[in-house]
Amino acid sequence: MRDAAIQALARHLCDSAPQYFDLNRCHPVKTELVGKHRRHGSTVYRFRVTAEGACHRVVVKVPGNSTPRTRPSDERAHTPDRPRLFPKADIGVRAWLEHVTLTRMREYFEALHDPRFGVVRILDFVPEHNAVVMNEVDEPQVAVLLKSAGRLRRPLSLAKLGDVFRHTGAWLRIYHGLPPLGHTRRRQHTRVEFVELTQAFTMFIAPEHASETFVQTVSTQVETVALATLPAELPLGMGHSDFAPHNCFAGAHGRVTVFDTVGRWQAPIYEDLGHFLVALKSIVPHVQGRSLVFDNTTIRSLENAFVGGYFGSAPVPIMAIRLFEIQALLDRWCSMKYSLERATGWRKPIKHSLTIGRATFFRRYLEELVLDLPELARSSTV
Repeated sequence: MRDAAIQALARHLCDSAPQYFDLNRCHPVKTELVGKHRRHGSTVYRFRVTAEGACHRVVVKVPGNSTPRTRPSDERAHTPDRPRLFPKADIGVRAWLEHVTLTRMREYFEALHDPRFGVVRILDFVPEHNAVVMNEVDEPQVAVLLKSAGRLRRPLSLAKLGDVFRHTGAWLRIYHGLPPLGHTRRRQHTRVEFVELTQAFTMFIAPEHASETFVQTVSTQVETVALATLPAELPLGMGHSDFAPHNCFAGAHGRVTVFDTVGRWQAPIYEDLGHFLVALKSIVPHVQGRSLVFDNTTIRSLENAFVGGYFGSAPVPIMAIRLFEIQALLDRWCSMKYSLERATGWRKPIKHSLTIGRATFFRRYLEELVLDLPELARSSTV
């Protein structure tokens, strides 16, 4: 956003503060921009709103990058799209859908009166800027806690992190039960769709892979196991579609608050589970072998806490979770390859060097998952 647009947002916050915070309109209100953070597909502005001796922290989320390219690259413009779990949301609609969904989530979770779960308080939607206004969650992201612990800065003990992960799994189970919204649609609700999409991912990766046969083997093995073990119709829930540690906040006593979803899809419940596990196991210190705290045993312990929090005393369908973990990993690999293909100029060699180690990690991770499939197929229940 340009400075004029940011100033217009600040004026809007100033004018709307009495409504947001139940203030006396006669008292002066001061707003101040205190931070800006770029996320994938959006920019988050942090404002301090001061009135009646109290300070309120407000976040304004605006779709798109704040500094768009002045001239699109011909190479970027003609790069064919990659296979995706779902089509990208229209940038002009996504912010409104997020406002609607987060508002409904707040109502849904507040009605539970469950101390394990926090809520994001949505304050406003500003249509002229496609901006969602919300209270800032003054708690660390779970991803930040994991990365800090990986550098031996341990803000939480591993036992307390286990509580956070159990509550995160429990949160997801309840969220999956959220009734569909007016804009929610079903997708990937059969095992045939799962197999077809997974094959599309492997076909996209295979041409650039040093061992194309390995990727083809993955595709064949996943198809065989999925058709033999997954039900024809997959259990669906309200899909988060980006359920990962960076979208979860950890508060006192392991309280978990989640945001950044638009409620577009009812999707297989295993999809969010698999996506979260891939994000957990791809935390940077762990991937680069620099973690002195999070070895494989600790990662497995956190995984068990998360999955256990979701399923409670019910049997864990580990085969289905692993299959969707493979799909989520392939999706992430496709995203990395596509990003490299679209890079131009001086960015391309830099991005290439950064992706080499991650691609090696993805292959090793994928090999481990695929090697476990036959044994899991013999012993698990979906």
